[in-house]
Amino acid sequence: MQLITGTAEQALEVINQSLYNADKYDEMAKSVSGPLQNFCSGIARFNFKGAQSHNFSFDIPFPFSPEHAVVSLSLGEIFNRHTANNLDYKFGPWKLSYTNDAVRVTGSVYVGDSDGYLRGISYSCVAVPGI
Repeated sequence: MQLITGTAEQALEVINQSLYNADKYDEMAKSVSGPLQNFCSGIARFNFKGAQSHNFSFDIPFPFSPEHAVVSLSLGEIFNRHTANNLDYKFGPWKLSYTNDAVRVTGSVYVGDSDGYLRGISYSCVAVPGI
């Protein structure tokens, strides 16, 4: 993990660079620390094949009081060998648990396209004191 001190605008730049360079890393995480918030983003790599549900679990390295973390997920990389069939990608239930320096994300995702793949789940994590 690379730790950067800066502003919210710098955090957005880190996110953009993370997404742009994601194909070069198995898992990528960058953080921004500022006076009001601590932020981390990255992509957890998977290779989920279509027409079925898949369970996932990954840790977000987060040294800023993980018990105060708010996490968002998105489908990070969808791949299809041919024309989309029954295009349907969606998250099932997911939950968070915490360790001393990480947030563990556990859940399920459905890949509906019969010849499609989900190769990554992107995440962002923000520490919100007082929650």
